[in-house]
Amino acid sequence: MQKQTSSRSSLIEISINQAIIAIKTEIPQELCAMLINQYGSLADSDATIKQWKDSKDFEQVQRSAVRTTKIHWIPQQQWVAGMISYYIDNINSQYFKYDIEEISGNHLQYSVYNEGGHYDWHTDEPRSLYHITQQNVLIRKLSFSLQLSDPEDYEGGDLVFKGGDPKNPEDVVQTKTRGSLIVFDSRQMHKVTPVTSGSRHALVGWFKGPVWK
Repeated sequence: MQKQTSSRSSLIEISINQAIIAIKTEIPQELCAMLINQYGSLADSDATIKQWKDSKDFEQVQRSAVRTTKIHWIPQQQWVAGMISYYIDNINSQYFKYDIEEISGNHLQYSVYNEGGHYDWHTDEPRSLYHITQQNVLIRKLSFSLQLSDPEDYEGGDLVFKGGDPKNPEDVVQTKTRGSLIVFDSRQMHKVTPVTSGSRHALVGWFKGPVWK
């Protein structure tokens, strides 16, 4: 998709097979700094990954070779979830048009990648279509990442998406502009490269809906 602008909002689209959209939110830098001040020091838990036992059950395990991130969970009742939901609803209605119902887990995740922090290739909804259809459960459909850090405050820590277009198979590095919002299909393969200096702060989360029809 070519870069476009919209009269309804200030948007820059960077997509692979219609799956990724980068949004210039015009969120003030002061608000990004406020979020860092409010939640950054609370991100003191080591992130885990899901290790599936079978199609229904999983356990949360730490795998530093796969992911090294400090996190803090923000309940959806807090104001920042309402702000994010506003953007997701508008972006979804204009572009994805997915059937979404709720925030996954009823919370957002504040993530801090300190020096050496990273997250290897993964998807946010790894379960097979067959298994989730049989279980009749809500699934993650849209994911987002809100860039909170000033890009001058760290090096490395790139949000990268796996190239899926045969005409352009190269992996795509997303913008580091402070306040940018990356919204993408939760099945899209992505990673965060290792931070080589400083710290990268981001707010991430997922929106769920019924299984694909």
